[in-house]
Amino acid sequence: MRSTLRVRAVLTATTLLATTATVTALTGSAQADPLANRIANPGSLALTQDAAPAAAPTAAPNAVAKTPGNALQQLQQFLHYIQIAKPDMAASQAQALLDGGLTASELASIVDDNNLGERFDKVMTRGRGMDGVQDLAIRYEEMLRAGRLELARQPKRIEDAIAMLNGTLRQQMFAKERLSAAGEYAMPALLKTVTNGKDVSLEVASTEVIESMRRYAVLPLTAALMKLDPVNQRKVADMLGEIGYPAAAPFLLELANDPKTSTDVKESATRAFNRIGATATSTSAQFGELARRFFEADESLVSYPTESVNNVWTYDAFGGLTPTPVPTEIFTDVMAMKMAKQALSFDANNSAALAVYIASDLRREDRLPNGTTDPIFGTTAYTPSFFAMAAGPSIDSAVLALGLDSKDTALVRDGISALSQTAGATNLIGQSGRQPLLESLRYPEKRVQYEAALAIGNALPEKTFAGDFSVVPILASAVRDAGTIVGGVIASSDEDRRQISGKLAGLGFTTLTGAGTFADFEPELASSIGLDVLVVSGNVQSVKDGVAAARNANATAAAPIVVVVAETDAPTAVAALDRDPGVVVWPANGSPESFENAVNQVFARQSGGRMTEDEALDYTVRSLATLNKIAVSKSPVFSISDAQQPLMDALDKRSGGVRLLVADVIALLPGTAPQRKLIDASLAATDESEKIELLGRAAASARHFGNQAEPRQVEALRALVASSAGPLAEAAGRLYGALDLSSAETVKLITK
Repeated sequence: MRSTLRVRAVLTATTLLATTATVTALTGSAQADPLANRIANPGSLALTQDAAPAAAPTAAPNAVAKTPGNALQQLQQFLHYIQIAKPDMAASQAQALLDGGLTASELASIVDDNNLGERFDKVMTRGRGMDGVQDLAIRYEEMLRAGRLELARQPKRIEDAIAMLNGTLRQQMFAKERLSAAGEYAMPALLKTVTNGKDVSLEVASTEVIESMRRYAVLPLTAALMKLDPVNQRKVADMLGEIGYPAAAPFLLELANDPKTSTDVKESATRAFNRIGATATSTSAQFGELARRFFEADESLVSYPTESVNNVWTYDAFGGLTPTPVPTEIFTDVMAMKMAKQALSFDANNSAALAVYIASDLRREDRLPNGTTDPIFGTTAYTPSFFAMAAGPSIDSAVLALGLDSKDTALVRDGISALSQTAGATNLIGQSGRQPLLESLRYPEKRVQYEAALAIGNALPEKTFAGDFSVVPILASAVRDAGTIVGGVIASSDEDRRQISGKLAGLGFTTLTGAGTFADFEPELASSIGLDVLVVSGNVQSVKDGVAAARNANATAAAPIVVVVAETDAPTAVAALDRDPGVVVWPANGSPESFENAVNQVFARQSGGRMTEDEALDYTVRSLATLNKIAVSKSPVFSISDAQQPLMDALDKRSGGVRLLVADVIALLPGTAPQRKLIDASLAATDESEKIELLGRAAASARHFGNQAEPRQVEALRALVASSAGPLAEAAGRLYGALDLSSAETVKLITK
């Protein structure tokens, strides 16, 4: 099991990587750009330059910015030189600002305090397509975005904005804009203003701001609801009812059903619950449903999906609302665990909530970025694998179903691993209802198919089941093909298919012929051994259609997909395909190295990375052991003969110890072809030790199934017996005797 039981990983443009790193260094936090996170190494974007203004400074000063006035002047000159297409001078001004220590928040203050926002955006758009200043333009855009967030979320600015809610109409408008920009980060101060009861007019204004924040206010408010005094519980319940978001339903129901809740608060909570439109009366069921929504990564529950962290909120009477930043990659899983835990606290028999808890725990472990920690569940005494195994087969089967439904390959493998360690022949496969383990045999990823077949094969079920005929062939294909990686290309032109196929072949892929559309590609795909990666090339509309068709086909529903578009179309393609985590966009003029990175990244994200040689060998050896077990057991469910052709192919392809393991299983296969294959292989072997071992396997086959040898093989064996000595002669003689041939040859040797 990976990580004791066993990416969203992203590609970024080379220039965007540099930008993000710089912004991180300047601000202390990186604000993720969804385009930067999904486009693989684009080059420059060629944009037409617009006309230059008439007036301009004559030279770029070389003095470093030291005062706000100097910084403003240099920024204006930077913008001006881009407008008149003088990238060298623009770059000099921009670099001077950075050398002078300009921070992201200082840049934001200069731009916003001087009403430069519209001009800045327009000029930076131009600068991104101008050689010599492109990287700096992107860098400044990132700095401005980060700086605005940093300023908006400063506690002092938030407190000042709340105070201005009692000011003039202009001050109130400005305050609301600032608080809206702060989003949920303004909630601690706003809630404190509402609950302290010191200023009625400010309380009313703060309440209006909270309600206007809609979803940004819900999780902070619900975190506080049960811990407030009755007066403020009523206020918060009313606000949640006014906002009307379903995520508040379980918390309101918890408050309404709590025996300690006063009558008036119960009425407020019930009224808000009804306004939301919720109907279920089980608190456990309500929290379980919210847990499921978090597990499914409902976008409405994530405040800042493009940022590196999101907040888990807690409340106490002394500190008020407190945010705990959690890596965005695991935020929904952490929240799903919290909600499922709450559901289980109300009903320990809520099996759906338990399955969501375990699935989220496993996925949280899979997705935790390197070098980061989970501050919420990171210090628990038990590992995700412990809970998965302790929950038992029925829950593990539900976990596997969650993985299958979400096309989460890593979670699917975790679920199979847990089942294989907890279930036996009688309960691995249920007798009714959904059968997730059997569905895994058809999952479009080889490792999942192999692991499901291994789990079922090793259990040796005694009753037939739907799809039982596929287990032995899958195990046999793992012996023959585990190390083979297959790529396919969909592109409108033959030249594009040829070039992309060449790139895949250079990375070690066996490439299919491909086609212009997915529909034309399907017949070839159906006859292949599977598909490990799909490349779809074309314009934005054609790649959207190709990806949609691939996702609707069983063989590619969860396949890693690399989309290739013109560099200028990359942002549009990213926006169109952003909801599919198994897609990475690569610009057609990118380098070979960036293409390899794109393939590796989408593999890592969708299926845990490309299968290594060691992994492939492990699957081969484990599959051979399972096939041997099936053959020896004379299983009433599985037919070992279904492995015949792949194993005979593998005997030709494999070498060393693995070849002998293959021969061990072939020796257990009935019929003439397997025995004759073993005899031919032993006679053709050039290494004497291998020859002896293979002769032994052929003799075992003869003992099991009688003499199936051809006359030519018998003659060759006689010649070997006559010409050999020592251990080789003994092995040849053993096969000769096992074939029950005429003893005349033995007499000849005695009387010779």
